[in-house]
Amino acid sequence: MEIIKYKSSLKNKWNDFILKSFNGSFLFNRNYMDYHNDIYEDHSIIVKDNHKWLAVLPGNISGNEWTSHSGLSYGGLISDFISQRKTLKIISKLLIYFREIGIKQIRIKLIPDIYCRYNQQAIHFALFNLGFDLTRRDASSTIFLNEKHKLYKGRISSIKSAMKNHVIIKESNDYDEFMILENEILNKKYNINSVHSAKEIKSLAQNFKNNIKLIIAKKNSDLLAGGIIYIVRSVMHLQYFGANETGRKLGASDLIIQYCLDLCKKNNIKVFDFGISSENDGLILNEGLNMYKESFGAVTTIADHYEKSIN
Repeated sequence: MEIIKYKSSLKNKWNDFILKSFNGSFLFNRNYMDYHNDIYEDHSIIVKDNHKWLAVLPGNISGNEWTSHSGLSYGGLISDFISQRKTLKIISKLLIYFREIGIKQIRIKLIPDIYCRYNQQAIHFALFNLGFDLTRRDASSTIFLNEKHKLYKGRISSIKSAMKNHVIIKESNDYDEFMILENEILNKKYNINSVHSAKEIKSLAQNFKNNIKLIIAKKNSDLLAGGIIYIVRSVMHLQYFGANETGRKLGASDLIIQYCLDLCKKNNIKVFDFGISSENDGLILNEGLNMYKESFGAVTTIADHYEKSIN
């Protein structure tokens, strides 16, 4: 078994491997990942067995710390089916590799199970078995469309109100307009800006037209609300979502969620994921946000982060 560092000459082979893996995502495609190169020092890893690619780990390095990957929502071991024994061997080899290059701290944020084509949790056991600590567990809210889920009465009346007020929902390419609204909301609530600039998200949407879409709500020519969705195989994830005061009053944001759920059913997408409602590394639940998501019939799924110090 061989551990090597990714280099740009392997880009096409990397992308092909991601496409064929059981838990890969377009987020790991180098055309998505590499827009971070001016911010993070890429140190992605390839695991080979008898010259055959066995697994990859998207990641970056900062000083003597390795993280999977600071610019992405999740990471970890990307592969096709690997036995538990081989998973343990891979992580053991990685620990030796990291020690040899002077890494003192490893941070791994695992891919939530909903993004995997089949249930495989060998990585969880391997990390536990080899002394990694579970340092963060985020609560996400997810609707499984093949299972029973029910809208609260308040959501139903809000959606009806939006329709009665002639709120129009449609797909759009005007990322500039939406990101202005999104940043206004983030600034007002949390005094922060979005992770992506309008220019970045527009470029990514152009490169991944089947995966990234913008849904907006308007009345006349006024933007009331919007959401950027990421589609990964049979999962639709709400990456950005926001509404102004008028949009909230008219139920425009609720109508966008209903539009997304209808879009899932139309395209045989089985899971709709709102994203996390936890804060402070999973120690605090934003109860209002969580209740809003559950009012559409969402249930809790988790996203785990592991760390290990190397002496």
